[in-house]
Amino acid sequence: MPPRILSRNKITASSMLTISSTSVSFPKGNLIDEIVGTVHRSATAGATVTYDVDFSAATAVTELAIRKHNLTSAGTFSLLYGATSPPTNAATLGAVTPDVWVSFFGSKTARYWRLNVRQSIASGFYEMGELWLGTYDEFTRHHAIGWSKGREEGHVMHETQGGARWYLAGYQRRTLRLPLRRIDNGNDVSVWETIFKNRGQTKPFFFTRDTAVPSATLFCRVGTPLEFGQQFLERFNVDIVLEEEL
Repeated sequence: MPPRILSRNKITASSMLTISSTSVSFPKGNLIDEIVGTVHRSATAGATVTYDVDFSAATAVTELAIRKHNLTSAGTFSLLYGATSPPTNAATLGAVTPDVWVSFFGSKTARYWRLNVRQSIASGFYEMGELWLGTYDEFTRHHAIGWSKGREEGHVMHETQGGARWYLAGYQRRTLRLPLRRIDNGNDVSVWETIFKNRGQTKPFFFTRDTAVPSATLFCRVGTPLEFGQQFLERFNVDIVLEEEL
């Protein structure tokens, strides 16, 4: 399948969220602040913790995405939806994968949503950095041959006159560079233009390059301005650079 992108979280206010267990030091607002380093933690583990969402109106959803979590496939999880609370209809979830867990499913439209989490964890809490529900966009074409990936670290190195060195650690980042060739103006070009208009180069989104390997999904930003070079009629070339903070 072609790449998919979840560029907007439909959970837009902490008032939409009700969580059955929360540590006061790790509030629920951290789940939707678009900062992967700030996390929500439950006050307990082992028992079921519910993450309830009330959209106030029936809302279509095709993807669940969770970033920076401590869940494993040994747990029991379910995503429920419905017109009344608590919801009882179940969406099909994919297997839990470390760090980032992404599940795609057929479009479900409902006002109420509930994620159930139950697992025995030695730490004594469930942790999530980001919790997104939304509808993904699917591109019509894959990237061309010649894609690349990389990692970098930002730090400041100091050295005394005697040669002793120390450094101040900064960010770690991984990058994905995708050459897109002869993409259609009315489809893939339009999607990237909309994403850039809404997210710019500062706001993150979930990008799944290969839907067969959802664990490789990035929670990333567009790293460089978009420049579309016309190749033939309404076909364009562009090199997309995605950056993910680790």
